[in-house]
Amino acid sequence: METHRVRHFGRFPRWCSLSVLQFAVAIGHGDTSQFVLCVNNHEGFPEIGFWWRHYLRQRREWNIHLPAAKQDSMSTTPTQIGVLSDIHGNAVALQAVLEDIGSVDTIICAGDIVGYGPSPERCVSVIRDRDIPTVQGNHDRAVMNGQPYESGGQYACQTLSDDAIAWLRTLPKSHRLFDERIKIAHSHPDPDKQGSEVRIRPSDFTPELLGTEDILVLGHTHIQHAEMYDHGIVVNPGSVGQPRDGNPDAAYAVVNLVDRSVDLRRVSYDISRVQERIRDVGIDEGNATRLERGR
Repeated sequence: METHRVRHFGRFPRWCSLSVLQFAVAIGHGDTSQFVLCVNNHEGFPEIGFWWRHYLRQRREWNIHLPAAKQDSMSTTPTQIGVLSDIHGNAVALQAVLEDIGSVDTIICAGDIVGYGPSPERCVSVIRDRDIPTVQGNHDRAVMNGQPYESGGQYACQTLSDDAIAWLRTLPKSHRLFDERIKIAHSHPDPDKQGSEVRIRPSDFTPELLGTEDILVLGHTHIQHAEMYDHGIVVNPGSVGQPRDGNPDAAYAVVNLVDRSVDLRRVSYDISRVQERIRDVGIDEGNATRLERGR
C-alpha cells in the first residue's frame, strides 16, 4: 500500500503587532473577561477590539501566557485531526484510509458518505459508530429524500437501513468544532449557497471564504487542495471514495491545530475489488471505470 504526503504550513500575519497583543493582555490584568466584554461592545475601543479578536485567533503562534482558565480550556483541543470527505459508498477505500491515517487525536468528515459506490450501509456504520463529526453532503441529502442523482444513489435508497437513513437526516449542513477553530461544510461555508451545483475548486479558494475559524474544511469537488492565508487555512482533503484530480488513490488530510499545518495524503487501495462489487450489485459501469482513472 503506497502512501504520498505533501506538507503545508501556515504563516504568521505580517500586519500583526506583538506589542499590541501584549498590551491587550496587560489591560486585562490577568482577568481578560471584562476587557473582552468592553471591546466586544465597542466602548471606545474599536481598534483595540480588532487587534484583540486577531489575538484570540493567533494566540498559539506566540509564547504569550494566558490566564490559567484559558490554558485549561485549550488543553482539551485536539492537535492532530484527520480530515475525510466524499467517501461515496467505497468501504475498501475508507478502510485503507483509516489504516493509513496513523496516530491522530480525532477524525472529522465533510460529507457525502453515500452515492456512487456499492457499500453505503457499511460506510455509514463506520462513520456513525466511530462518532466522527460529519456534515450532510448533497448525495446524503438526495438519498435520504429518495431523490438520488445516479445509480449508486438508487442502490443506496434501496439497501440502506431505516437507522442509516435516520442518521443521515440528523447531519447538519455545517459544523463548528474545537472552540470554533475549525468549520466544516460540504460545498460552501455559506448555508444559503450550498447545493449540488456549487463547487469551490482550487482556483476559487480565497481568504474571503474564511470567517472567524482558523481552518475551513470543504468537500464536494473531489479535488485535493489547500491554501494558507494570513488569518487561516482553506482545505479540501479530496475524495476518499472517488477522486477526480487524476490520481486514483484515496485522498484525505491531517491538520495540526498547534502549528497550523496541513498534510495532504494519498493511499492506494484495491480498486478492482470495488469495481467488481459495483458490477455485482448492478450500479452503472461508469461508476466502476472512473475509479481507475481518478476522474
